[in-house]
Amino acid sequence: MPTPISDLTAEDFNNALPTDQTPIDSSTAAATPPPPASSPPEPPAPSIPDPTPVKVPGDISDANTSVALDDIRAKLEKENPPEPDPEPEPEPEPEPEPEPEPEPEPEPEPEPEFEDPAPEVKLSNKVSESTAAGFKEVKKLAAERINEARAEAAKAREDFEAFKESLKGKEPTQILKEYEELQGTVEELSKFKNAVDIENDPQFKIFDKRVERNNNRIIEAFKLAGASEDQVATVKKFGPENIKWEPIFEELSPTARRTIEANLLDNAHAKADREDALAEAKQNATEFFKKRDEQTKAEQQEIVARRQKTVEDLSKSADWLKPQELPTNATPSQKKEVEDQNKFVNELNGRIKTMLDDTSPEMHATLAYGNAIAFVFEAENRALKSQLKALEESSKKALDDLAKIRKASKGRGASNLDNPNKTRGEVGGDLPSIVKIPTGDRLDQLLAEAEARGEV
Repeated sequence: MPTPISDLTAEDFNNALPTDQTPIDSSTAAATPPPPASSPPEPPAPSIPDPTPVKVPGDISDANTSVALDDIRAKLEKENPPEPDPEPEPEPEPEPEPEPEPEPEPEPEPEPEFEDPAPEVKLSNKVSESTAAGFKEVKKLAAERINEARAEAAKAREDFEAFKESLKGKEPTQILKEYEELQGTVEELSKFKNAVDIENDPQFKIFDKRVERNNNRIIEAFKLAGASEDQVATVKKFGPENIKWEPIFEELSPTARRTIEANLLDNAHAKADREDALAEAKQNATEFFKKRDEQTKAEQQEIVARRQKTVEDLSKSADWLKPQELPTNATPSQKKEVEDQNKFVNELNGRIKTMLDDTSPEMHATLAYGNAIAFVFEAENRALKSQLKALEESSKKALDDLAKIRKASKGRGASNLDNPNKTRGEVGGDLPSIVKIPTGDRLDQLLAEAEARGEV
């Protein structure tokens, strides 16, 4: 195979040159690397001076050196065409982006546990789930109140430490002066608070109700006297005591006038009586609050007594709230059962007392919820009792039917009931003696015969 043009050496080119030309240095030619196959067109051959025409064998006679080289190159390229450039590999298609995985739903946060305020107080294992849940809720409320009390105590300690820090570096006289000023401020605030408490005390509301009642009478009398709706609305808006009645009285009847005047006068007396009572109460605020506290305490004691009496009345018919007596000849297992039951009863009575003493809104809501649960259990209990009664009646009917069957079978095959190995043929029955009839089948047959005779 002919040598490619790119692989020609310096000797090849020297052989193709005229004899009078300087040969190409093989070291220089070797130092120049051949161009790569896939590179752009090859660079032109080194510049050679125009040679003297000479006779060259072959196809390059009577041609200059450049033409001879071009012919050689063209011939070699024709005999050995260059390999075509390899087709570029197709770019790989980009992989599709993976779909994002759905985020898992967050798990519900567990209910925060609380510190048991009374771990030694426990329920019996015999209580229902609802009772256990209610008992846990009570303990949770108790833990919350304990935590609130602890937080308040911590805040008080912080305030006390801050107060102690504020006293550092002060003279005793300055501290005493600040204390007196603070005490005076406290006394003023205390008087103001007492005045507000007295004015808002329920016993002084009777004067306000008296004025309101009189105003309603005045408006009603004004309506009956023929006043228009706009006139009545004006009296309601500004109040009867703020209306100038003298010119209006001239247009009213004597009865309406006297009614309005009497109620206006009573309003004035009611306001005066209220002011006198308030002034006396504020002057003797300590005595007033003492009497009110005694009255409130007495009312609370009456409320507690009524609650206790109601519980006692309800407990009379509740045997499950009464401790059981231990039999003298009780076995160890019976003794343990009675002791466990009495322990549970004592815990129930203790819970009842705790709930009666707690008058908070939370306890009131807990009792209301527990009462609703009790009604649900009562309805379920009635349904179960009804089902039990129906089963008892069905069982009694079955026993009666069995007694009738036994009575009807006397004298004919009763001995078969006593000896199931005998056949009816052996005792005078109408079946062959070789036929063996089990006892259950005999009862079914006797029942069918009794029903056919109308005995069942």
